[in-house]
Amino acid sequence: MIHDQVRLHNVAQLVPVPGQDGLRLQRVPEHVRLCLNEKSQEKMLMPVGAEIRFRSDGDKVAVTLRCPVGSCEVIPFWGPFQGPRTNVAAGTKTLELEYPARLRDLPEQASSRMAFSPRVWRLVLRGAPVHFVGIEGQGIRPPEPSELPDLRMIAYGTSITQGSAATANHLTYVHQAARLLGADIRNLGSSGSAYCEPEIADYIASCDDWDAGVLCVSVNMVGAGFTLEEYAERTSYMIRTLADSNGKRELFCITPFPHYRDFNPAFSGDGTVAKGTLEQFRQTLRDVVSTLGRSNVHILEGPELLTRVEGLSIDMIHPSDPGMAEIGYRLAARISAKLSIPMEGYADEHRA
Repeated sequence: MIHDQVRLHNVAQLVPVPGQDGLRLQRVPEHVRLCLNEKSQEKMLMPVGAEIRFRSDGDKVAVTLRCPVGSCEVIPFWGPFQGPRTNVAAGTKTLELEYPARLRDLPEQASSRMAFSPRVWRLVLRGAPVHFVGIEGQGIRPPEPSELPDLRMIAYGTSITQGSAATANHLTYVHQAARLLGADIRNLGSSGSAYCEPEIADYIASCDDWDAGVLCVSVNMVGAGFTLEEYAERTSYMIRTLADSNGKRELFCITPFPHYRDFNPAFSGDGTVAKGTLEQFRQTLRDVVSTLGRSNVHILEGPELLTRVEGLSIDMIHPSDPGMAEIGYRLAARISAKLSIPMEGYADEHRA
């Protein structure tokens, strides 16, 4: 989406809010959001992996954002180069940014293989809902397609995909996998609420900005008490709809990652009651993919992507930073092999 001479990545709609400055960034359009379960409606207002991207003829830029409640983290990147993080907390804040001096002298040959041009300013957002108010600077314009990654990915899943325990947005497994693949990523993770509604499936299928999709579906449905039959029905519709939307797209479906129910199936300390074991849900997803028989749909085993229990955080469900790194690397390796594209910076013999 282009607005005010910037490209808003992982933003499907800008929504005016009565009595508030600026426009609220949403990861899905309002008509789709209102069809989702109540919790997911809230999560899709969170700018998980949303980015404000632009080029500038000058070295100084001012970006004004508003966070009505809570706090939104902002980490600036120039291409792949990370800057210091800041926060916009409960109010309006203007971020005064300056192009890093040492990047000005970076030889062109040093950046020729980078997926993102270092001349692209990227403000990566994460946290509470945020409004874009405006931008000031010399010669602001959207980046050119040639300055962005060629491979485009999209991901849907739970809080694990959203990256709840990762200490920064770029440390989530989908963003780490995308970096290794030299890809761009849209993150539609929906913490505690990835119920695979047909409306979100239809929306993702209608988007024309992705070549490969990752579906981590969905331990939320296990915890919410969906039956195996309901799980099969919803995942089947989503996978079939996405796979058939464009036969050139490749779809990677991840069975639930290891978590506390694998170690103690009777555990109910979180107040949820599952209608089957995790292995039964994994087998159901395998069966769905097998029954659909689409050549562009691939099953990936969560326990083969996260192989070490110490990769979980203390709640024994959300991967920690090391766990996210393992998943990201192994996921990238499998996508790399299937799409016959290189993993950035890794020789074939070193892949997972």
